[in-house]
Amino acid sequence: MPKKVKDPDAKRLQKLRSALRNVWQYDPLRKAVISAVTIKDPENGKGFNCPICGHDWPIALATVDHEPELGSFTLETIGDWVHRLFYGPQRAICKPCHAKKPKGKRKSA
Repeated sequence: MPKKVKDPDAKRLQKLRSALRNVWQYDPLRKAVISAVTIKDPENGKGFNCPICGHDWPIALATVDHEPELGSFTLETIGDWVHRLFYGPQRAICKPCHAKKPKGKRKSA
């Protein structure tokens, strides 16, 4: 049986996506999304309220979610994807709700 030929750009796109998301992790606009929902409670420290489940969580369980999802990109559509990554609609949700999102909506490039 012949060996399956892999798309040579697939690994490159995966690495590029990972690098761009690492840069986005430190972006001031992303940090502003978390700061905007942070509630300071003298008894419990910092927290936030998840808009999906409605529970109050410690701020450490906040994650930024793109809505609509970013999806994957190709070399032709990378510009639009990067623009949506940094400037598209973002919201803070809890990590449990983020993990429940369908995996098809969170596929890598």
